[in-house]
Amino acid sequence: MEYEVETDVGTLLVIDNTVERDPSPASNVTLGFESRDIALINA
Repeated sequence: MEYEVETDVGTLLVIDNTVERDPSPASNVTLGFESRDIALINA
């Protein structure tokens, strides 16, 4: 699943293979980071 999350530091593209459906637009989500498979890219 790919979706964008608006944060205080900008927009983040999230790719999460454990999510079964998109979050509703404008809903609140919580971000957590595993110790692997993270890529931060300044676009």
